[in-house]
Amino acid sequence: MLTHSRQLIGLILAAGKSSRMKVDKAFINYHEKPQFEYAANQLLPFVDKVIISGKENTTYGIFEVVLDQQEFENNGPIGGLLSAMKFYPHCSFFLLGCDYPYLSNESLKILKDNFLKSNKSVCFM
Repeated sequence: MLTHSRQLIGLILAAGKSSRMKVDKAFINYHEKPQFEYAANQLLPFVDKVIISGKENTTYGIFEVVLDQQEFENNGPIGGLLSAMKFYPHCSFFLLGCDYPYLSNESLKILKDNFLKSNKSVCFM
């Protein structure tokens, strides 16, 4: 089995406009806490650190927030990833949208195990 030597950062994508829902998805309460917090806590056992790709002037509890950098603004989730990569250029990222309230820990484990095994990017389809 290959091992991955770079720090693995959990990145919760919570900066979206939630235009279809008309309410900020990151703060919807499905599990007795805001969804961004639930997602971040889900990722903690699988990564070295969790950060939030969030909105300006918004508090995300104890988690570090990365705002979209000017050159990546208004590009959706990829803007959040590219912005985080500027702050953590030598890290790998485990991305999780804040709007998957029923994603299981077993699914996250499968993703991480396959990443470590292949040493390549992996995703669910």
